Amino acid sequence: MTALCAMAAPLATAQSTSLPPDVPANAVRYVYLLGGSQAGVFAIWSNGANERDTFFSYNDRGRGPELRSSITTNAAGIPTAVHVNGHDYLKADVKEDFSIAGGIAHWKNSSEQGENRSTKQ
Repeated sequence: MTALCAMAAPLATAQSTSLPPDVPANAVRYVYLLGGSQAGVFAIWSNGANERDTFFSYNDRGRGPELRSSITTNAAGIPTAVHVNGHDYLKADVKEDFSIAGGIAHWKNSSEQGENRSTKQ
C-alpha cells in the first residue's frame, strides 16, 4: 500500500516557501511534500528562553489548515500556556487556549472549556 502522507524536509531557501512575512529569518523551516510536490510549510522559532511560536499550513486541493501557535514552558520544559489560532482543514475557525497557574489548569476551545487542579507545573 502506498502511503499518502506528508513528508517534511528542511527548507533550503526562503524563496521556496509561502510563510508569512512576520516569520523571523532565524526560524527553523520545513516544507511538506504531498505526492512529491510542495503542499505546505512549518516553521518554529524562539521568542525568549521559554517561548516558542509556530506556523503550520498546507493546501490539499484548496482545503487545509493554517495554524499559529505560541507555547510557553516553565524551567522544567513543561507547557504552562499554549495558544492556537487559525483555521482547520475545512476552514472552520480554530481558537484554543490552555494555561496552568497556581496549580489549576484552564482550557477553552470551540467545543469545551474547563479547569482542573493539576499536580504538575
